[in-house]
Amino acid sequence: MEFSPLTAVSPIDGRYHNKTKVFSEYFSEYALFRYRTRVEIEYFVALCQLPLPGLEKIDASYFETLRKIYHNFSPADAQAIKEIEKTTNHDVKAVEYFIKDIFCDTIDINGVSKKDREHSKFLSYSGNQNNPPDFVIKEGDAVEVKKIENKIKGDIALNSSYPKSKLHNDDPRILPSCRDCDGGNWENKDIIYSIGSVYKGKIKVLWFVYGDCYAADREVYTRIHDKISGKIYEAEDIDFSETEELAGVKKVDPLGITYLRVRGMWGIKTPHSVFGNLVDYSEDNNFSAYALILEDKYRSFKEEDIGAIEAVAGENLKIADVEIKSPNNTAEYLKAKLISITK
Repeated sequence: MEFSPLTAVSPIDGRYHNKTKVFSEYFSEYALFRYRTRVEIEYFVALCQLPLPGLEKIDASYFETLRKIYHNFSPADAQAIKEIEKTTNHDVKAVEYFIKDIFCDTIDINGVSKKDREHSKFLSYSGNQNNPPDFVIKEGDAVEVKKIENKIKGDIALNSSYPKSKLHNDDPRILPSCRDCDGGNWENKDIIYSIGSVYKGKIKVLWFVYGDCYAADREVYTRIHDKISGKIYEAEDIDFSETEELAGVKKVDPLGITYLRVRGMWGIKTPHSVFGNLVDYSEDNNFSAYALILEDKYRSFKEEDIGAIEAVAGENLKIADVEIKSPNNTAEYLKAKLISITK
């Protein structure tokens, strides 16, 4: 059946379409893709401007070209995302692929596997929503991305993955493909928690916090996990199953067809809740970004990279020496660098 005012499911798109069509620019699926594309591009620009290690060589002259993507976003572009979505079965992931296609000049390449091969020139690992991290920079650090809506303070849900000071190769929660990235010859990687606070589809505040500034050593969390799990498994007359979660029970009912998963749902305070006292934050700023890194890690970067960052320090980009409490011992203070960008 062809679409017409008579076949529309809602009168908004039917008899009243002439009066309501202006809202398509803001409430349609096309508009959803356009604004998600805008968020992805501005997020990438913010990472480059920080700069995130590995992105410091991106030429800033490309930023306006990238912004033209969402300024000139058309229904045909939205349809291209829909075509990708048929393969990925995930609209947010489809937007990510669309941005990668524009940046990597792979828009004409068909098939997710072929696209991923081209994208792999930039990353050694790209994960999924169920297993940390979200991605690993080639020969560099791991990154875990979280988004929160309309707030800078509060809690972040980490689900079944406890906070990490480092990404350990022997962590059973990471996938083999992550474990084998960069040749697999690594015991641990530094991990960055990237937390974006989004207001009305726009990133308002962006934090980059290294895990060893933010989380305790993994033994702190695994001890609690193992202690609770051990107590559960002491229960008698229960058919337990092997699992990396707190516990698993199989054959709950007489037919043996029901099972139970006992999951630990971890959470952590936002970086602004923990380190907000270190920054001069104003709600009047259009955008604020903060990066917190231990002094030793900061000094491990190439001298020319450090020099490039410090050379542009000024009113909108500030680098400060700060001291933070050790996540493992609150009586100990750690020397760190705080980089602030405000606009």
